[in-house]
Amino acid sequence: MTRPPRKRKPAWEPAAFVLLLLGAFALRVYRLEAQSIWVDEGISLHLATSSLTEIIVNRATNIHPPLYYFLLKGWLALTGSGQPLFRARFFSLTFSLLHVPVTYTLARRRLSLGTIPAWIAAIWTAVSPLAVIYAQESRVYALLPLAYLILLALLALFRSPTRPVRSPATRWVALGVSEWIALHLHYTAIFLVAYVAAASFLALWREGRRPDLRRWLLTHLLVGLACLPWAFAVLVHRHGAEAKATAGTALAALPRPAYLLNQVWNFYLTGLTGVENRPIIQITAWVTAGLLLVMGVAHRFRPTRRSTARWLLADWLIPMSSAFTLWLVRPFSHPRYLILFAPGLILWAADQLAATHWHRHWHWPFRLTTGAGILLLALLGLRAYFFDPAFQKDDVRGVARYLEHTLAPGDLIAAPAGDWSLQFAYRGAAQIVMLDPTQAPFDETELWSALTDWTHQPRRVALLDYRRELRDWPGPAFFALESAGTKIARQTFK
Repeated sequence: MTRPPRKRKPAWEPAAFVLLLLGAFALRVYRLEAQSIWVDEGISLHLATSSLTEIIVNRATNIHPPLYYFLLKGWLALTGSGQPLFRARFFSLTFSLLHVPVTYTLARRRLSLGTIPAWIAAIWTAVSPLAVIYAQESRVYALLPLAYLILLALLALFRSPTRPVRSPATRWVALGVSEWIALHLHYTAIFLVAYVAAASFLALWREGRRPDLRRWLLTHLLVGLACLPWAFAVLVHRHGAEAKATAGTALAALPRPAYLLNQVWNFYLTGLTGVENRPIIQITAWVTAGLLLVMGVAHRFRPTRRSTARWLLADWLIPMSSAFTLWLVRPFSHPRYLILFAPGLILWAADQLAATHWHRHWHWPFRLTTGAGILLLALLGLRAYFFDPAFQKDDVRGVARYLEHTLAPGDLIAAPAGDWSLQFAYRGAAQIVMLDPTQAPFDETELWSALTDWTHQPRRVALLDYRRELRDWPGPAFFALESAGTKIARQTFK
């Protein structure tokens, strides 16, 4: 039996897709260095310029696994010297740009949603504020949606056993490697990997494919064994990891479900948090949610699409809902931890927008209104990110320029421990040191020895203090420095 020839793409489609990619790239590269480096990006650059051993030790006592920092280190080594922040952000930009063709291919070929849903999903991904914002940040979050898309594509293979596969062994290797990579990029991926493993197992069990069930078991056994080295490293340093994971939880109350849903929904559509006081965003976001919900209910009357829509909704909601348990451990967790599951919303919504089965006089107004709501939220999110001072990161560059003009070689800058952002913004000759006496336990002898060293010769010492912190990190440093010399000035920066 011969397979029917594949339908040719219209002649305009490749050119249109190239234009879409160019537009997505322009959005992501626009004002790439406009925002200041901030604390988390400083950590990324510091680790990427450290040794592999230092990365492992640092991450074993932290709440993020090490793979991203290994990749960033390799990227910075590959791309040469100069402007590490631009190169680090461009690394994220590259992965964010890949979301567009991968989303399109997954929707059209692996999920068989059709041309129109594939284009809707690709266009939404291209202009998504969530994708653009994290394409301009040297953190792991631009890589996570790609891990979701790849694992979802592999899951589609197990749900469609009739789909030809050139090498059945290839998909098992791809599944194991993709799961291992996701687990070592971010711990939230545990929920996604568990879901994909369970869903693929159920698909094989339902079809009675016993040999493939044995391969499934072997694959996940090997994934578990491959994860043991890092699990052992975390176990050895578990006290430090627990301290990081629970730091500040005593001061944070568990958020109300309604507040949490509002935060996550707004974050998915605008890429922003803290927009509760923006009525246009709030109203548009929840009207759009209502329209999508109505279309989802209407989809039940379309038997040929019911199964696909159900799977798309499950692939998004089940692993994402599981990840809400993060807020039980860390009540102040940021919604960006759930960026991993954002493509699930886009794929499901694109299917709703393209395939709603209603009377011809009603379905187009609903589609157009929902699409307009999504586009309006994207525009509002991008405008706020690029131009609204309320959503700008704390600008350490002003501090760095002031210190460059104020201090001379031989002077000293004392910065809060763990904040490496000043290291990559400051280009002066004064030395930067870190000391955090408020971190318990600390060596008091070491503290006073350091203070003695700072003051044993005539020089200026700049003591950097972030007043937005919940703790007063300098501790006795103010007292010791004023006892040994004279306070020259106090300069405040926004």
